[in-house]
Amino acid sequence: MSSRLFAAAIAVAVAAAACSSSDGDATTPSSSSACVAHDASKDDLTKPVSFATDVVPVLQKSCGLSSSCHGSTRAPLLGTSMDAPAIHDGLVGRPSRALPSMPFVTASKPDESFLMHKLDGDTCMFDAECTQGTCGDPMPLNGQPMAADTRAVIRRWIAQGAKAD
Repeated sequence: MSSRLFAAAIAVAVAAAACSSSDGDATTPSSSSACVAHDASKDDLTKPVSFATDVVPVLQKSCGLSSSCHGSTRAPLLGTSMDAPAIHDGLVGRPSRALPSMPFVTASKPDESFLMHKLDGDTCMFDAECTQGTCGDPMPLNGQPMAADTRAVIRRWIAQGAKAD
């Protein structure tokens, strides 16, 4: 294990202990002060997923491409193009603004993808490392938390290599 990965794992474990609640539900994101890491051991990451067919529609409806949420002013990495290749290029390997040390999407590593932490509502684990001392609100902003099965689609896509297929 690399020293960077080991340090990140230690930081996650310490932060999870510091901001978790024993009564929190690890499968549902929350905007409350309790911060509970998602338990990825419950996810089936093997079911095939396609970026264009499965992930892009979720993003268009719920997240970075919705005018009610990010739109063109809050998600500048996505630019004005709404096609799958542009969306993919804006997410995979691009550092997040709130936590520049963690890309929005790290191919094959959902636990090292800022997008998943935002969707899971557990970014408080990284607040000390985030610019301005906070990683911000869970996504989608000002809406109902994304259903666990919908988040699982994005998690599977990342786990399967975050391909642009």
